[in-house]
Amino acid sequence: MDLQVKEEKLGILVDTGTSNLVLFENGLRNCRAAIRVIGRETWFSIGGEMPVRKAELSATYLGSVSWGQRVVYIPESSENQPSGLVGLLGTVVLGKRVAFDPYRMVVAWELKAR
Repeated sequence: MDLQVKEEKLGILVDTGTSNLVLFENGLRNCRAAIRVIGRETWFSIGGEMPVRKAELSATYLGSVSWGQRVVYIPESSENQPSGLVGLLGTVVLGKRVAFDPYRMVVAWELKAR
């Protein structure tokens, strides 16, 4: 799925196991000016601690839908970042209902109230 930030299109993977929008440092390319860091957090998993920057993205589109300003998390270490993957989008971020059509390569969602 494409996430457009300003004029840059970033290919992200919709992931049922992720609970946020996560972008990897090595995939941010020319959209860094649209990212404003608002804090730092530490995530914990079976693999240990992972420090992340919490940031806001401005002027975003998810596919062809205007997504406005969004919170994104950027891991500070590139050690475990998957090769060729720009980011992950958790289905929780999309809304209360999410549908996948793998044959037509379509993702649909019903937004939850903000």
